[in-house]
Amino acid sequence: MPRAAGVAALLLGLVVLPSACAVSTRTGVVTGTCSLTVAAAPAGASGAASTVPSPVVTSRPCPAPPPVGAFRPRIPSPEPALDSGCGHPGVTATISAPGLSDETIGRLTARLHAATMVCATVTRIDASHARVVLPGAAVARARLLLGRGSLGFVTWANASPPVRIPADVVDPASVPVSEGGACDGSSAALECIPTGVVPRPIGIDGAMLRSAAPGQDPTLGQRTITLQLNGDGAARLGQATADLPAAAPPQNLLAIFVDNRMLNDATVQQPLTSGEVQISGGAIATDPYYRADVLALLQTGPLPQAVGVDAVVPGP
Repeated sequence: MPRAAGVAALLLGLVVLPSACAVSTRTGVVTGTCSLTVAAAPAGASGAASTVPSPVVTSRPCPAPPPVGAFRPRIPSPEPALDSGCGHPGVTATISAPGLSDETIGRLTARLHAATMVCATVTRIDASHARVVLPGAAVARARLLLGRGSLGFVTWANASPPVRIPADVVDPASVPVSEGGACDGSSAALECIPTGVVPRPIGIDGAMLRSAAPGQDPTLGQRTITLQLNGDGAARLGQATADLPAAAPPQNLLAIFVDNRMLNDATVQQPLTSGEVQISGGAIATDPYYRADVLALLQTGPLPQAVGVDAVVPGP
């Protein structure tokens, strides 16, 4: 897919303070001084002609405007309603981990419900195994939601051929065919990683994620996901992207992963110092179920322990 379709951009909004009361269509913030016209109630004695005084114009301060340069996200239009899958055929999976904890089962249940799968269940089988029922889900969706859910940011480092990246590092579906993967660049919903490089983590993980929220590109109108990092994450991101704008492709790219799945790989046009980044393009923009699943993974956080997915089969 074109790089322009997925831009991890620094989100900035500049606020202009007009002399009159105004509402910014971008920020929804009222600024200036608002005039309020009040007409007094008619007055007059019984049997006499009533008179209506001239309107009285009073002024009141508007809500305090944000500082110049403050970020105010565009309020996205409502997401389409998604089918919960309840009552539909889906898939059943068996997960395992040594000493599978109740916390892991609870976190996974919360994740599935956050992804609109409110009828999904996670039931313990024994000390190390649990059965997961996902009504209405396909196998690929189940595998995404049953992953650890670890967030990662990477840049790309040159590698000597032949380049072979392990499947647990990058999903083979995103690895170019020329390097042993299955990505041929024919899908608009799936971007291939660059050739001749390997991912280089920059030290940002889910513990540094302050929030993940749905958004909307103000220019293209496409759905996005906006991430806000904490102070440590913002500092690391700024340092890692300081030299990227001047680098040649693909060293000027920043990729965002959940587990081994690349969500976004975009050109960095200026150092990202605010800690706000946007995931856009591809399936994030076009598939509301995929977008809901990624949001659920990010908002509920990684599972407390890695789990193996022993089987994912169709049926209840």
